[in-house]
Amino acid sequence: MEELKKEELFNNKVNGWEKLNEEEKSEIFNFCDGYIDFLNKGKTEREFIKHARILAQNNGFKDIIEFDTLKPGDKVFFVNREKRMYLHATKLELVHPISSKLICFESKVPNEFNKKFSQWRRKNKVLWK
Repeated sequence: MEELKKEELFNNKVNGWEKLNEEEKSEIFNFCDGYIDFLNKGKTEREFIKHARILAQNNGFKDIIEFDTLKPGDKVFFVNREKRMYLHATKLELVHPISSKLICFESKVPNEFNKKFSQWRRKNKVLWK
């Protein structure tokens, strides 16, 4: 009877790691390895921009330099002096990792992004369609 009261009164913490199966543990380590790789490739702002450009291109974004005209829905990025990247898509869709439901995010172009693009477009005579 007294043992039962102790179990009810005290919070016995269980390590969540112990509840995982080997496949889940392997997925966690793979994610961590990818994150470590990401951190190693972007130790300075210029290294980060170089790596971010590759990631953006692998995900369907194109450098603004490749466009003569832009239209809504274009996934574009702009690199400013190899130190800062502006990245924008008006619509992003992804599959939720747990529920497997499709999630959609829509966004207007942020003011700072618009300002930088406007400056770049005037300088390079790029038009919006």
